[in-house]
Amino acid sequence: MDTLFTLGDDNGASGDARPPPPTVAPDAELLDAYSRAVIGSSRRVAPAVVHVDVGRSVDGRTRGGTGSGFFFTPDGLLLTNSHVVHRFRDIRVTTLEGERYSGDMVG
Repeated sequence: MDTLFTLGDDNGASGDARPPPPTVAPDAELLDAYSRAVIGSSRRVAPAVVHVDVGRSVDGRTRGGTGSGFFFTPDGLLLTNSHVVHRFRDIRVTTLEGERYSGDMVG
């Protein structure tokens, strides 16, 4: 004799064979809000962030390095760490859009 049965939960109640829906972390809304804030902030400041290439000649050899910085005034003053430009004469800046500029250290 064949037996017909349905799958049930741990309590023995009958139900369907689909797995239970995934649980949502209690702080999912907070994490989503945080993610939206970070993404929005990044999009807003990204155009001000630049790549900095530096170089100099020492004993006929070229030395160089790279770093990052950001424009903090509308007329083009750029802020970067001292160790990025320290002792370098040739400073080149590339923007997010691919525009290239020469730079001068002013302080």
